[in-house]
Amino acid sequence: WEDYNRLYDSGTFSCSYMCSPNDMKFDLRKQFFEHYGRWKVEVPRDEVLWWAALQEAPPDVLEFLEFLVAHFDNIWDAFRTIDGPGGNGVLTLREFETSFPKVLGCHKFDGPNEKQRIANVFRYLDPSGEGEVSIEEWGALNNLWNEMQQSIREFVQFLERIYGGDEEDFLDVAWREFDDDGSGSITEEEWTGKSLKELKYFGPSEIIFRFLDKDDEGTVSFEEFVELDAFRRKPRQGGGGSAAPSRMSSKASPSRAGSKGSNR
Repeated sequence: WEDYNRLYDSGTFSCSYMCSPNDMKFDLRKQFFEHYGRWKVEVPRDEVLWWAALQEAPPDVLEFLEFLVAHFDNIWDAFRTIDGPGGNGVLTLREFETSFPKVLGCHKFDGPNEKQRIANVFRYLDPSGEGEVSIEEWGALNNLWNEMQQSIREFVQFLERIYGGDEEDFLDVAWREFDDDGSGSITEEEWTGKSLKELKYFGPSEIIFRFLDKDDEGTVSFEEFVELDAFRRKPRQGGGGSAAPSRMSSKASPSRAGSKGSNR
């Protein structure tokens, strides 16, 4: 690119770009959509549900998002927690770094590369490189949050189609199928083997596994598995909770199911 004479004069050029939510040019996107897609857009900006693909986000960003989904009802609460009482509405890298162990209690990135990985997340949220993340820029996580919620809902619907029946709830059947050795927990290898190789599910199953593995032990217990109850289309018949499996490790304790609640 620095030397015009060395540029290729043929071939295919492809690229992608990132911008913060508050920098998105809705009118320009609308123009492109109508010109190149031949679609008529009559929806005002405030009615657009912005979305982002999980596969397009850096791994460290997804790791951080998995932590937020497991510990906060929404990403805005997380921002306000880091910014603190009387905060100024922006986060610096230093403020972001120190919040992980002291404020959030997040140990996702513990290790020799901890600062680098936290910086990776910060740079994703600060595409302009100004050294600060505003609450509007933080909104990029909300676009991924929407996709993660939808991915989990679609996975639960997939399990319902596979294991749904009249006599027993499909999630109870799914638990026994995934925990086929009766150990009371599911490893990522078991999860991938069942969902991808056996059931031929081609959604982001690894991301869903890490969402359920809230204690980062590398396994999903029955207590963690029943978090999927919150994403089902219809409540359980009789309103009861998941039935406990006949054999469980000490890690498992069926008790709770909580719900959490970008443009492609």
